[in-house]
Order: sequence, then structure tokens, then C-alpha cells
Amino acid sequence: MQLANFLIHLAYGSADPIYYLSDRNNHRIQVFQKDDKFFYAFGEFTDTGELGKFTSPADLTFNHNEDKLFITDWGNNRVQIFTPNGKFLSAIENGPNIPYSIRNPDGIFYTPDNHLLVASTRFILVFKEDGTYVSAITGTYENRKRFDDCIGVIMMSTGEIIIADGLDGTNSLIVF
Repeated sequence: MQLANFLIHLAYGSADPIYYLSDRNNHRIQVFQKDDKFFYAFGEFTDTGELGKFTSPADLTFNHNEDKLFITDWGNNRVQIFTPNGKFLSAIENGPNIPYSIRNPDGIFYTPDNHLLVASTRFILVFKEDGTYVSAITGTYENRKRFDDCIGVIMMSTGEIIIADGLDGTNSLIVF
């Protein structure tokens, strides 16, 4: 087993206390037990967009039941959905019902009202758990016409959405 190369994000499964790490440059998800011992890994590289495989997985999050793991697949411009054991279920991909394209999705957050917030370069896209497009956050801030590069998103218990926007030298936190 090759060691991790560029671990980027972490999700924690509380039902089975294990940790899920996106191993971006090895194009897989690594899973560790609570005692930090390697448990298993899933995923492999695809340059053809094959479902269930990755090109630079970035962030990951569970739904509230912890029976679905949502993973941003940065290089394939989509969100893939897996069981906690690594079985591929489905994907949220660009299509005619999504007016703003999923482009290099980085951050992802599962909200208390069962929606996904996906940081997708210039927008925060909002989806239902089943992948149905709901809306996008595209507004301006600080006299800018658009976001520069959305790399992370979370929702506070107050309902405020915090967006990490950066990688172009600005490195801003924006609160909506």
C-alpha cells in the first residue's frame, strides 16, 4: 500500500468510529480505525470519467444517517456518492438541469436541512441529497463581480454560510 500523497480533507463516521481521508494525488479515499490503523481504501484513477473512480478527490461529507458519503471529484467535475464501505451509488454531474456548471468542485458540506453545499470554483451550488439542483450562491461581495476560487464551504448552526475563497492571493472568508 502506497503511503498517502496530499491528504486534503477528513470525514468522521460516528456510528463506526473511523476516519475517511481524501488522498488526492493517489486518487482514492483512505479509511482508518479510531486507533489510527489503516482499515481499507477505495477508488482509483480515471482519465475517462468512469463512475466510481476519481481524478483528484477533494472533500467529503456524510449525510445525517451516515449511510451516504459524498465526495467532490475535482478533476471530473462532479460529486460522487458512495456507501461508507466504498460501494459506488450515484453521481451528481453537469447536465441541462444545472444552470451553473460544476467545475473543479473542492469543498462540500451537508446542511441540517438535508442539502449539499458544493464549492465549485465561481459558485456555491446547492443540491438536494438525491442530486437535484436547488440553487446557486453567485452574489458579489466587497465590490467584486464574482468569487475568485471557492475552495471550501460550511454552514454555521445560525444558518450563516461561510465560504473560503482564495488561491489567487486574496484568501478571503465570506459570510452569507
